[in-house]
Amino acid sequence: MSIRPEQLPGALASSLAPVYLIAGSEPLLVQECRDQVIQAAQARGFTERSVHEASARFDWNQLSEESAAPSLFSSQKILDIRLPTGKPGKEGAKTLGEMASEADPDVLLLVSCGDWSGAMRKLKWTGTLAAAGVLVEIWPVKPNELPGWIRNRMAAAGLDPEPEAVSLLAELVEGNLLAAQQEIQKLLLVGGDPHVTVD
Repeated sequence: MSIRPEQLPGALASSLAPVYLIAGSEPLLVQECRDQVIQAAQARGFTERSVHEASARFDWNQLSEESAAPSLFSSQKILDIRLPTGKPGKEGAKTLGEMASEADPDVLLLVSCGDWSGAMRKLKWTGTLAAAGVLVEIWPVKPNELPGWIRNRMAAAGLDPEPEAVSLLAELVEGNLLAAQQEIQKLLLVGGDPHVTVD
């Protein structure tokens, strides 16, 4: 199943899938989606988590062994696998595909890709993960969409910005969502009036 990031909270509220593939080149949104899955899993008893940064020299056999090994501290664990390039290589693709096909109810497979394209959606391993669980595709926020994205973020944070303030912030962050979110956090720290002006 393929969903957009804004659909993830509703999907997690109704059920927890055995596999999540979170893919996109917006680090802030990938991290937020990953955190949402982890929090939902922890609320359902997945208290143990192991994080694996799958670089070019990553040992995929070790991952297979870990997923099959019984947990020391709890019966349910999260395997958090991060693919900075979005490409696990031949061995990694095979391992991930097998893990998704033979999903263990006590192991949540959480894979996040730091790079993503429409062509990657058609690869066998990504199709296997999406069929076994949930694919969250995160596409870059276009320059004309950025003011709306900032306005929504500010409103969600309890701020009431003037249109000019939103435009100025969009211009200053130059498409960097993380910088935009940090500026919104700074405005919250200032406190006081939620109404945000250009000044």
